[in-house]
Amino acid sequence: MCREVLTAVEVGKCASCELTERNLARDFASHKEAVGQYDVRSVPTIVIDGCIKVEGRPEFPWMCGDEFYEFLHRHYPLKPRNNVRPTSNRRSS
Repeated sequence: MCREVLTAVEVGKCASCELTERNLARDFASHKEAVGQYDVRSVPTIVIDGCIKVEGRPEFPWMCGDEFYEFLHRHYPLKPRNNVRPTSNRRSS
């Protein structure tokens, strides 16, 4: 299943997009930090720009573009983990 998802993303991404595979089955230890950072609970999991997370096999065609990115951002936001405080842009005075 993971290979199918990677292929779908590879086919649908534009030339300027970068795809990084982290094979947890082959080498979990070297990806442990990313697993914790993105709260990966199942494979495949797709994380985009650190703010979108799609778990499992997507039920939609993968195609790069602004409308698709907005769709993903609305329906698949990466929620902060409970034990991680979100960063704030506000300055304390």
